Amino acid sequence: MRDILSAVDDCSGVICLRIGEAPRQQLEQRKIQITTTYEQIEKAVAAAAQQFHAARKGA
Repeated sequence: MRDILSAVDDCSGVICLRIGEAPRQQLEQRKIQITTTYEQIEKAVAAAAQQFHAARKGA
């Protein structure tokens, strides 16, 4: 898990098919937004972008 966290440390968000509670908590502690999806990657990226922009407007 340490390698994964290191790899995404400079990211604002990640798109996941599934995520466990411990990785979720670790990403949330680093203020990395998590988008869980079962869609095709194109749809998932579009949905994540919309969520990210909506969250930034609300901040």
